[in-house]
Amino acid sequence: METFFGHTKDELEYEDCETLRELNERINSYISFYNSKRCQWT
Repeated sequence: METFFGHTKDELEYEDCETLRELNERINSYISFYNSKRCQWT
């Protein structure tokens, strides 16, 4: 979990979100990307 949150802070553009809904949508999109498309070492 710590690795995931570290990558999230580095890779997710969240500073310009104006609403919690927009932030939630970006986080959900990032989780989908992280689980299915992002290259992993293992």
